[in-house]
Amino acid sequence: MTKKQKIIHNAGLIIVVVLIALALLLVAFGNSITLSFNPPYLRLILNAIFISATNIFVAVVSVRSFLRHGQISFALLSGALVASGLAAFISGGLSEFPTDATFTVFNAGFLLSSIMQAFGAVYLSAASPASKVFSNRKIIITVMLFLPTFILTVLTVLALLGLTPSFINQFGGTTDLRQFVIGLSVVFFVFASATFAYQYFRSKARALYWYSLALALFAVDTVVSYNSAQLGDLLQWTGRISDYFGGVFFIVAVLSLRQQAYVGANFSERWFETLSNNRTQLASLFANMLSGFAYLRIIIGSDRKSEDAVFLEVNDAFERNTGLGKNMVVGRRLTQVVEGIEEDPANWITFFGDIALKGKPARVESYMEGLNRWLRVSAYSPEAGYVVVLIDDITRQRELQKQLEDHTKNLEKIIAERTQQLRVSERLAAIGQTAGMVGHDIRNPLQAITGDLYLIEQEIQANPGCISPEIAESIAAINENIAYINKIVSDLQDYTRTLKPTLSTVDLKDVLNGALAGRKIPQNITVVAAETNLKLKTDATFLRRIITNLVTNAIQAMPTGGKLIINAYTENNAAYISIQDTGVGISEESKANLFKPLFTTKAKGQGLGLAVVKRLVEMLNGKITFESEIGKGTKFTVELPLEGQQ
Repeated sequence: MTKKQKIIHNAGLIIVVVLIALALLLVAFGNSITLSFNPPYLRLILNAIFISATNIFVAVVSVRSFLRHGQISFALLSGALVASGLAAFISGGLSEFPTDATFTVFNAGFLLSSIMQAFGAVYLSAASPASKVFSNRKIIITVMLFLPTFILTVLTVLALLGLTPSFINQFGGTTDLRQFVIGLSVVFFVFASATFAYQYFRSKARALYWYSLALALFAVDTVVSYNSAQLGDLLQWTGRISDYFGGVFFIVAVLSLRQQAYVGANFSERWFETLSNNRTQLASLFANMLSGFAYLRIIIGSDRKSEDAVFLEVNDAFERNTGLGKNMVVGRRLTQVVEGIEEDPANWITFFGDIALKGKPARVESYMEGLNRWLRVSAYSPEAGYVVVLIDDITRQRELQKQLEDHTKNLEKIIAERTQQLRVSERLAAIGQTAGMVGHDIRNPLQAITGDLYLIEQEIQANPGCISPEIAESIAAINENIAYINKIVSDLQDYTRTLKPTLSTVDLKDVLNGALAGRKIPQNITVVAAETNLKLKTDATFLRRIITNLVTNAIQAMPTGGKLIINAYTENNAAYISIQDTGVGISEESKANLFKPLFTTKAKGQGLGLAVVKRLVEMLNGKITFESEIGKGTKFTVELPLEGQQ
């Protein structure tokens, strides 16, 4: 805006403020002023020049805009301007007739104008009209122009005949009906002025600024009419001057359209583009963008929700980013262009509709199934019912991002596994360093304790009544704990030292009996061991350690009792030994770590028993597997080569 334009811009606002202030002062303190100036035909001439002519001119521009573009708001504005212009002209011509007729026509005409201005402003701002363009435009505009003309003509005749309700009472004051009509007019004019002002602040189109000021001045005159019933008094002239400046501002609004950069466009075209927030200019602005650009008109359903959108314009980059050519989309519906978009989880139609209806910009990155692409979409509404969309194809970027995320997750997993392995290795190294010391420093005292207990047991057998049952139970418990300590020492040594199996022919029955005899079985556990004559070539010590550890685990898995089932058989030149319990079972989370060293689910466990079993089985060239179900029990199966079966 140039300096000259700023001065004119500010001058218009100052005029409105001064006239409002003057009107308020006269309303409050002007009762004592009795000056009156009302020469014949002066009001008619001034009304014809400054109100009627200006209003009719802007009405013509609005009519042409409606006929060209079909938006109902322009038809309403043209009808409103005809109503105010005709009311001013007729009331000016009736200045020599009864005052009541003059006020009736003027006030009623301005009420009709204010209503149509308000509805025009609403339709211009609302979303629903933007989705509907009328085709029978000539009929509509004829009705809009004929209706106020017919109403005011009939009203004038009736007023002159004295057939209308009185606006002036017998004492020269205003009636309640007139005050009601004027009050409504003020409300509608103020509302329309505020709506156009809001659109001005959104678009910065100067034509909207002057149009808003003109309506504000019409509201000032209406307020003055509310407080004056005498033609020609000072308060009346304040209202008239407000109307006259309002007419001038209407002309300024239209003339300001010359400043818009539309080569070859006439007033009506510029008027439409100004009130529509310059969407043609907006499309040109994005024509050469690298991002895809689309301009959409939202189609509103009967439920007042968006049900589709029509492509009005796209740029060249739109095809690069979506794969849809300009000839394929412009003028067509979104649902026709992108197959299945109504069912897309991203709810694209609702997304665009909400922006167009609520006016709040939004940005989203989402997958569009119909295009098989990832899109970054930025959208905002330049006017109600329309949406501008900027689109970037980020499919390749998303693929690279997904690969990076996968690599990152794999790397984190590898690091976690390596870290855990390192920790286990460090712990195993420490165990290995102490295993020799443990075997020497713990087993020697245990052997001495075991020898002493043996002598005590021999003495008890010789003299059964020499000790109480409680002491006998304590001695049994000591033996169990000695066996448990021996197992821990054996597990430590078996897992850390270098072992080399010594193969010999082994009777499996003897090994099983020895393992069961060396382990105290609780009374609430029933042992079911199948008879077997199986012999195999293996290491007897290794095999006994394997069976002992598995039997111990099975017993510990049945704290409330159950069955311990042992079976052995041969198949495909291999010996199979199964040890099954009916205990608590193993959880899914624990199954993957079951044979890892130092992993245990027991409160007193060291986490080496099954790791030792697996190591010993593998050193015998065998395999160990298991089956388990929570609440039903676990079955371990050891497969060993026969190699020396007799």
